[in-house]
Amino acid sequence: MRKPKKPQFDEFEGVNHHKDDTPPGVITEDMYKNLVQRSNRKKMAWTALVACLVVVFLMMFVVKESRIPLLSDVMTFFFLIMGSIVGTYIGFTSIGFTGKGVFKK
Repeated sequence: MRKPKKPQFDEFEGVNHHKDDTPPGVITEDMYKNLVQRSNRKKMAWTALVACLVVVFLMMFVVKESRIPLLSDVMTFFFLIMGSIVGTYIGFTSIGFTGKGVFKK
């Protein structure tokens, strides 16, 4: 009878415990650095998303209508940059969890 294969990635963090000799549950220094980097990326993406929502709220309810045309060019670049941060985080996270990209070792 064949043993079932162990999962390559942890269900929640995407940390690979089974490719090397490190037993499950033990976090090496490299794994810890990887977890910190992923945590920082997640915080940056959430901050960008919240910033977009705050700016939309301010534009709708606080800024006078006469000033909106003056701010439109700045807001276009702001939303473009913030959307790029969030989109990049989502894209690279999904690539990392599928194991078909830059996070695969």
